[in-house]
Amino acid sequence: MKSSSEQMSEMLQSVLQHENETIQAIWFLYAQNKSYKEISAIFGLTPSFVALLVNEIKEKVVAKSYS
Repeated sequence: MKSSSEQMSEMLQSVLQHENETIQAIWFLYAQNKSYKEISAIFGLTPSFVALLVNEIKEKVVAKSYS
């Protein structure tokens, strides 16, 4: 039986494989503890938009966990 962290990792990978490269890169930087401000500077986005994108991924993972 898989641990909950392994299951969560698989769900995240499943969600991210359907996202474009920019979203994947944003998530990678977020996972590396970069701030929304740092990520926004890299991509030329506002920090609030980066936060929105990160939260959308989190919501998709949660939704997948209940499906």
